Amino acid sequence: MWLTVLGSVGARSEGHAVDLGGAKQRRVLAALLVEPGAAVPVPRVGGGRVGR
Repeated sequence: MWLTVLGSVGARSEGHAVDLGGAKQRRVLAALLVEPGAAVPVPRVGGGRVGR
């Protein structure tokens, strides 16, 4: 699987695009990919919009 974060967040598996869901799911994936192996605080993942 190939993951991209420069430009729009995307993924490809076996040459085919993978559906990553909506904007919230892509935001979470991007936050986790930027800091691999690290815990990412909820406010950073949610863009400061926790509970909305």
